Amino acid sequence: PEHAAAISDFIPTVDNSSEFDTCHYRLNGSVTACSDWIFDSEQFESTIVTEYKLVCSRQKLTTILSTCTFGGLLCGIFISGMLSDWLGRRKCLLLSVWLLTLADVAACFTVSPIYSAIAFLLVGAGILPAYTVGYVMLFELVGPKARHHVGSITAYCSAIGATVPPLIAMTT
Repeated sequence: PEHAAAISDFIPTVDNSSEFDTCHYRLNGSVTACSDWIFDSEQFESTIVTEYKLVCSRQKLTTILSTCTFGGLLCGIFISGMLSDWLGRRKCLLLSVWLLTLADVAACFTVSPIYSAIAFLLVGAGILPAYTVGYVMLFELVGPKARHHVGSITAYCSAIGATVPPLIAMTT
């Protein structure tokens, strides 16, 4: 009880509820916005949220960054459709793989949310053409009789690739 009273003396509640406000503190009777945060680094040393302090008033930037990736996917639809007709599938595939590779590397070294948004947009723009054009080229290489088997093998590999990393992460 004493501990709870001491906490409520320094941390205000959200809209007079029992939930504590994680973005403000009370000092000498006045409520002030937090300017610095301490993040739990037990699981992850750093994340995009901890690097750019995307909490409280800056939390909306996480939505913007996710939206940039999906905006890039819309650009990828244009790239895979229009550019594959204009440049040919092979050049479109090479261009999208290079774009995806460079944007992924750039995303690792960004120093601000704006640069991250640009990198995420480019990653999104490179993902769709790399997979769709590559998938189409794969089916053009095999005969009609083998397409079912190749499609199944591709789906199995994709499913394994999507499930193994989370399993490894859970066990480590």
